[in-house]
Amino acid sequence: MTGINRKEWVTVHWKHHSDTDRKGDPHSPVFLGFWRVQLGNVLLYRKAARDPEIMKLGEKVNLSWAEKNLFTSPLLGLSIGIGTACLIFGWWQGLLIALFHTVFYLQLNSLVNAYCHLWGYRNFPEADAFNSKWVAWITGGEGFHNNHHKKPGSPKLSNKKWEFDMGWAIIETLEFFGLAETK
Repeated sequence: MTGINRKEWVTVHWKHHSDTDRKGDPHSPVFLGFWRVQLGNVLLYRKAARDPEIMKLGEKVNLSWAEKNLFTSPLLGLSIGIGTACLIFGWWQGLLIALFHTVFYLQLNSLVNAYCHLWGYRNFPEADAFNSKWVAWITGGEGFHNNHHKKPGSPKLSNKKWEFDMGWAIIETLEFFGLAETK
């Protein structure tokens, strides 16, 4: 429901990982400051997605048929998401849910990129970023950002027994019922 293009998001994310908190990182609070990333993260993503050199990194991103043929405009996905919410919950409730979801998602995503690159603890001192239990709690595990930078391809973001990763708990539950599969 946010209208973010997956290929662009993945590519900018890869760029962030290749230059984390160094020159070239598209949304480093170390260089840009906490508030610029917290309040303008989506604009920083959009700016990076317009850079042809950065977008070359995403040439290998495989898009689904729907992404190639239907969702060529971010407004279409956004409209479908909002329309579906309105059909299910009623028009004003659907609009309220869509607004809350979009703002909440974008601000929490910004929080991970801003806060977890400046403060917290590290399980892996050699990996960039920090972990924050309170950010992880409100973002479904994404606040374990140091762990993510150490193991960027892992769907499990927690590393210590006392780190609770809600996202991983949901994945395990879905897997138990045969609705998801981890490799």
